[in-house]
Amino acid sequence: MITLFGFAGSGKTTFFQALTKSKKENYDFSKPDIKVAKLPDERLEFLAEKVNSQKITFSELSFADIKGAIKEEGFPSEKLAQLKDTTLLIYCLKGFGEDCNLSDDLESLELELICYDLELAEKRLSQTENSQTKILLQRCQESLTNGIPLRDCEFSKSEKEALIDFPFLSIKKAIILVDKEEEKFASGKSPLLFKRKGKEKTPVFSFCGTMEKEISTLSSQLILFLKEILNSLSLITFYTVVKNEARAWLLPEGTPAVKAAGKIHTDMEKGFIRAEVLGFEDFKKVGSLREAKHQNLVHSENKDYLVKDGDIIEFLFSK
Repeated sequence: MITLFGFAGSGKTTFFQALTKSKKENYDFSKPDIKVAKLPDERLEFLAEKVNSQKITFSELSFADIKGAIKEEGFPSEKLAQLKDTTLLIYCLKGFGEDCNLSDDLESLELELICYDLELAEKRLSQTENSQTKILLQRCQESLTNGIPLRDCEFSKSEKEALIDFPFLSIKKAIILVDKEEEKFASGKSPLLFKRKGKEKTPVFSFCGTMEKEISTLSSQLILFLKEILNSLSLITFYTVVKNEARAWLLPEGTPAVKAAGKIHTDMEKGFIRAEVLGFEDFKKVGSLREAKHQNLVHSENKDYLVKDGDIIEFLFSK
């Protein structure tokens, strides 16, 4: 789940509607509004055209829009708790108007998460009896007390695994999104005159909500934004061609073939025999699956093969 997080009036919901191609609805503001965005994919379109697929299925990402709070009032803890299951935070900032203050808005949003995490760390410290866990939580408490989000702290692999048990918010990866006025967006002039403090490099994107809502397709800027999300989450895309359908699938980088098969159907994972793999660039050169096989560009891989971005795969399995 990718969650848009920002104060009221930041353009958050406008961007959410532009991204998911949805309209404003009357929904329960006590819960996140969750919708999916289809990911444009030129490779999939090329593949589908060359194999004459009658159906194209694009991969999707789920986005959540939580109600923005008034900056001076802040977010109630129950609203921040809705961020626990998110894998990536999108900080939505207002980049227009006389009251525009990007640095202050960003620091305020960060502080919301830091305060939430600090309260959680102190609560868990009072409950745990494990000495190693106490040391780890004390480190978190110290950083948070100094106003440092946990994503900017250095943790070992084992410490990161231990922190999974604690629903900290400031440890989550983030992307910054600035909603700009149409005039400044069109001219290329940006009010983005700040640099986020901290060690963790945070990608920054700008968009114009009023312009994005008026076009029926995703703009090049939004496509770049979606690609950055995949990069931030270390997600890759592989493809399948089954009967008359060409389809794209998202997968964490470093996933073995047997798990990729399970992404399609559990029976494929259980009865996995082998994967017939063709790289997209090789397919692009020859233009057909038959010719790729004729030129020995298709290679057989076992269950431990690590799927690569752009792989076109046929899974063989026993039923």
